[in-house]
Amino acid sequence: MSQQCILEATLTPRRVSGSQRQQVLLSEQDTELRRMVASVLRDQGYAVFEACNNVQLFDYLWNCRRDAENWPEPDIVISDLRLPGWTAAELLRTLEYSLIKAPILFITANADDLRAIRGETSQTVVVLEKPFDMDDLVRQLQQLLPQPAC
Repeated sequence: MSQQCILEATLTPRRVSGSQRQQVLLSEQDTELRRMVASVLRDQGYAVFEACNNVQLFDYLWNCRRDAENWPEPDIVISDLRLPGWTAAELLRTLEYSLIKAPILFITANADDLRAIRGETSQTVVVLEKPFDMDDLVRQLQQLLPQPAC
């Protein structure tokens, strides 16, 4: 793989030193958008793990299953609905087959993508259309995730 974009170290225990930071797996091929979203979420106190394509997303999910002690299972997955090489339905199936029960927040520029995922999963799936306001993204996360105990 020529482009490395998982930016935050991932070989750390899930909750370091009692930390209650919620884990976000962010998969977006647009580097500028991915970095902006990751920065906003980190500023809000989330631990963000970035993947820039379907291969890195799949690798992360695979490592969660293979080595759960060192690869934190995400509390939520935020993903572009159109990653290169995958249809929306394939992406959804991959997330479901990974056995991760985290809610999924898809971001998309094409409302037609919604038809491809309706009724395909028992997981909580929310779609946010691009362009979106970062405050709306944060509100969606707060609604989808239980607030950690302090």
